[in-house]
Amino acid sequence: MLHLSHVLALPLAIPAIARAQSWPSQPIRLIVPFGAGGATDIFARMVADRIGPAVGARVIVENRPGAGSTIGAQAVARAVPDGHTLLVLTSSHTIGETLLPGRGYVLARDFVPVAAFNSTALAIVASPSLPVSDMAGLIAHAKQNPGAVAYATTGIGTVNHLAAELIRLQAGFEWLHVPYRTGAEARSDMMAGRVPVMFDPVAGAVPLARERRANVLAVTTAARSAAMPEVPSVGETLPGFDVGLLIGLLAPAGTPEPIVQHLAGAVRAVTAAPDIASLWREQGAEPLTLSPEAWSALLAADTARWAQVVRDAGVTV
Repeated sequence: MLHLSHVLALPLAIPAIARAQSWPSQPIRLIVPFGAGGATDIFARMVADRIGPAVGARVIVENRPGAGSTIGAQAVARAVPDGHTLLVLTSSHTIGETLLPGRGYVLARDFVPVAAFNSTALAIVASPSLPVSDMAGLIAHAKQNPGAVAYATTGIGTVNHLAAELIRLQAGFEWLHVPYRTGAEARSDMMAGRVPVMFDPVAGAVPLARERRANVLAVTTAARSAAMPEVPSVGETLPGFDVGLLIGLLAPAGTPEPIVQHLAGAVRAVTAAPDIASLWREQGAEPLTLSPEAWSALLAADTARWAQVVRDAGVTV
């Protein structure tokens, strides 16, 4: 029997059905809310190149940096939910749920999770001029010089910034945050010794270590990174420490479920591919093959975790 509630829902369902049946009807845009050349941009372009044939459309990456990654996210939240405009999310967005109350969107309300790409390790990199060789030495140096040791990140509220604050809380010392617009600017000043420490994705730290332009003191994930297995994890000095940069895909709320599932399957095929998995691990990233439901649960846990760190560390924008 057709109930009245079903009849009333039909006008709402028909546009979604039509969108799903006609998808894709144009190129699919992956909006990266950061500048070109960074870890998020690089991983997004790898995924875009691979999923095009699987979804039957050209997939392009569009960089929309600014305002703590919120400009790109706002654009996707307001886009037509037809599967042609998607957001490449990172942990900066889950942090922003607490840190940026005026961001103009709510992840759980305005987006639907599609698929994860990977969890990327961060490296703690030091200028050759800094008189430390490991994480224990850095902590001891910072305690001996309270508030005088500066560290660079790509901005307030990034996972790089919150990882440094979490170390401060666990180790019990004070240091100075110096935010930069881009990783390239921060690396330049770190190597010159103007800001002696930098939190950087492992992919950015590998060439610096190889060319001996900087010292990599530790990686932030629980296990050592396959990209530089000789480098200890922070957890070897601060037990239990584990921070990775989550990267993945969201769609605007209201995107038809068949489109979400098709995209999710295409992304999972990429992250499960042996050549991609090997390449990403060499760059400090662990591939994630999650369903939309599992990706949603991981984002919720990440949001709750960083909300606590923001409160405990007293971080504000």
